[in-house]
Amino acid sequence: ERMAEYALMMAADTSQWKFLTGDKDELYDQARHGYFLTAMPSDTEPGGFFHSDVFALVDRDKRIRGYYDGTSTAEVDEMILDIHKLLSE
Repeated sequence: ERMAEYALMMAADTSQWKFLTGDKDELYDQARHGYFLTAMPSDTEPGGFFHSDVFALVDRDKRIRGYYDGTSTAEVDEMILDIHKLLSE
């Protein structure tokens, strides 16, 4: 319910964006071992979490197609181009 509210608040197209929720340990495990990204409970914000600033681009077959530094405009632009390539496949 909270994720649906968040998606609505962000005006997210939920046919394209998937919001994940579930058991924290399982989510952290999925991030670390499924996508090879950092995810862990925050040591400074109760109930918060720390995660990587890297985007993982995953295709329709759930294969990782690329990693992009979310703090780099050039890499985010590259990711957007790669998304368009994947959508045309």
